[in-house]
Amino acid sequence: MAAIPGWKANVFISSPPSIALTNDMLTDSGDHITYVDMVAGHQYLDPFTPIVVSTSADGGVTWTPITTGFQLQSIEARVKFAVAQSPTLQVRITSGNYLVLNFLAQAESVEWIGTTTMLASTAFTNPPSNWKTIVPNISDAAFKLSKFWSDGFFTQQITSGNLQVLKITPGQTATQRIVGYGYLKADGFKASISALTTQSLEFDVTGQPIITA
Repeated sequence: MAAIPGWKANVFISSPPSIALTNDMLTDSGDHITYVDMVAGHQYLDPFTPIVVSTSADGGVTWTPITTGFQLQSIEARVKFAVAQSPTLQVRITSGNYLVLNFLAQAESVEWIGTTTMLASTAFTNPPSNWKTIVPNISDAAFKLSKFWSDGFFTQQITSGNLQVLKITPGQTATQRIVGYGYLKADGFKASISALTTQSLEFDVTGQPIITA
């Protein structure tokens, strides 16, 4: 595959606070296991707000909240059942909150860094070996952004502790993306008489991100 020019990338970020939603119908992805919220802008649920999932087996006349037999994927708002459901089953998010994702203006570069902590497991061997051994442990990730300074929004966010959604689309394919929840960890400001004022931002990711090729 050919190399990708950087200008094809896009960066999106959510703006707090989250907004309430009511009775969002979910669409069967086709396997009767995964149901997706297709309401524009509601794809990123606030995991700190209680989310009620309900099902209906009678065409939407009666709705019953459910608490077991499924997993809720807050990123991209998906309900995944453990087993295939009836093709006629209807699923909805009865209540919850979502975060609004917007294009990040004035961004000039973006970096995604994923790491895994390694634990040393080196021990004496027979016969002896001078090579170390390791065991992969907890994974970690961060988003690093550089943008031209335009206002003090992120400077104010540094102490707020607000959870935010970050999304990068590298531009290789229409569906390729890296999406995750994160907290603003660092905010840097740089002004020079010979250049435009810039701002550097770093977000630590919390939980498992979604990475698609």
